[in-house]
Amino acid sequence: MKVGKNTEYGPRWGGVTRWKEVRLVMESHKMEWLIFRLTWIAKSGLIITRQKTFFIEKKKGEMKKLLLVIPLVILLCFIFSCQVKKAKVERFMEDGVEVVLNFAISQNKSVNPVLNQILSIDTENEDLVEFGLNDIYGFDVSSSGDIFIFKPPRSQGNFILKFNRNGEFIKSFGNRGQGPSEIQFPIYQKINLHDEVSLLDAGNQKLLVFDGNGGIIHESKPGLQITGGGLLLPLTNGNYLYRELEVDPSSDSFGVVLFLIDSKFEEMAELGRTSIVNPRRVNQFSYPYPVITWGLSNKYIFVGVEERRYDIHVYDFEGQLIRRIRNEYTPVPFSEESREQVMKDWQGFESYRKKIVMPEFNPPFQHLFADDLGRLYVVTFEPGNNQGEYMTDVFDTEGVFYSRLSLRLYLPGGIFQGENPWDSWVTVKNDILYCIQEKVSGHKELVAYKIMWE
Repeated sequence: MKVGKNTEYGPRWGGVTRWKEVRLVMESHKMEWLIFRLTWIAKSGLIITRQKTFFIEKKKGEMKKLLLVIPLVILLCFIFSCQVKKAKVERFMEDGVEVVLNFAISQNKSVNPVLNQILSIDTENEDLVEFGLNDIYGFDVSSSGDIFIFKPPRSQGNFILKFNRNGEFIKSFGNRGQGPSEIQFPIYQKINLHDEVSLLDAGNQKLLVFDGNGGIIHESKPGLQITGGGLLLPLTNGNYLYRELEVDPSSDSFGVVLFLIDSKFEEMAELGRTSIVNPRRVNQFSYPYPVITWGLSNKYIFVGVEERRYDIHVYDFEGQLIRRIRNEYTPVPFSEESREQVMKDWQGFESYRKKIVMPEFNPPFQHLFADDLGRLYVVTFEPGNNQGEYMTDVFDTEGVFYSRLSLRLYLPGGIFQGENPWDSWVTVKNDILYCIQEKVSGHKELVAYKIMWE
């Protein structure tokens, strides 16, 4: 295995990778030596047949068997040697946690999926505009396939629109107000694992949970900091996934932290953290901001933090770290087009634009999510098969690379630009991938694809 100067292996496992290379070479040499010895034996037998015919005649039956077995042994050794060279996964324990290390996945696509579009919900559709849908702030899908679209916080009318699995409008609910079951400024919505609609309201500082028909199940004021970029999501065991912004007036930066908290809203475990520099207080700051992203399956929480490189931490619902999924990757250069987009993002803030320092390479990933079967999807910055698409790595339930998808996703802004966090813009349920895409006109549409795992 050749290691290029831009190849990244992530923190603390470079030694493992080098040992992997040494071991592969040793195994390869073992196979070559064995093949050489068997070939020498075969040739020696042929020489003997020429010089001592009487010996061959006497041992005719044995030699025939030997000559039949030798090619078979050589073939099996060759196959085994190839398999050793193609090994792409290594498992080991590190600090009491299983690590699954995937090598060179771009050359080992074991499954080639096909995406077939099955529906689209278009915000330019005049019929849907009449129902109050003119923009999409986020969405989610229930286990039965019902689609719930969430409108922006400052929009008019009900905030939640329900569609059936065929994309047909059913009803809307979640009206604006400050009374019981009413919403003032929703900042995060998600379908929890009970198929309930969980909504976090920063305006009223409360958490509301609706059933699939819009009936209120319960609402509470948790006494937590609820601001833009925050989330509070109930899990099946009574605990919550909670993200907050840690602001210290005396510091030049503030933190974005993902916690697991219990039913009394007490911290149980910190799952991920990153730090964001306050551009007002420094002479220079890095942009884009560091990535912290997560995904949720029916059993696990997957957390990716840019500082860890391509090292996804997998937690159970009690906050126990049970696995780390690592992946060998080649960094993608930060393109000139991306640099132009950064300057466009900060247009009108000239004093800040002068302070921006852009990276040489993109992070290893820009987003991750999980499906209902426990597969993990990691959206990289590697260009996809078509314009505007990115390659997405798929890992099975054991953390082993499974396949790749080329996806066109709407993932702009993030936490700090007034957009809904990326957690609500792509999901997979029942092998159907749902995602937000931006049209040429600038309007959004929700598109669903059936994934055919061939």
